Amino acid sequence: LWFAVVRVPDDPRQLGVSEWKPRYRLVPAAGNPAVEVLGGHLVIVRPASLRLDFLRRLFSHVYATRNRRLAYRRTVVLSKMIGWLIAED
Repeated sequence: LWFAVVRVPDDPRQLGVSEWKPRYRLVPAAGNPAVEVLGGHLVIVRPASLRLDFLRRLFSHVYATRNRRLAYRRTVVLSKMIGWLIAED
C-alpha cells in the first residue's frame, strides 16, 4: 500500500488555504520523533461501475477551483454539478 504524505512546514501558514486540513503524527522509524503530515487520498473502486463523464466533470470543477477558500470551492462545485445533473435529467 502506498500513499502520498506531505510534511507540515514549520510555519503552517505556508500552506495557504490548505492550512485547515487535518494533520497526522507519524513516527518515521522506531526511536525517531513523530512528524506532522497532511494525508493523501486512497480510492478503491470497481472500474465497471464508474460514471466517467460524471467524474471528469467533477474533477474538472474541483481542479478549476483549486487554491481557493473551501466555502467558495464547495459552492462552485456543488452548483455546477447539480446544474449539470438537472440538465442531463
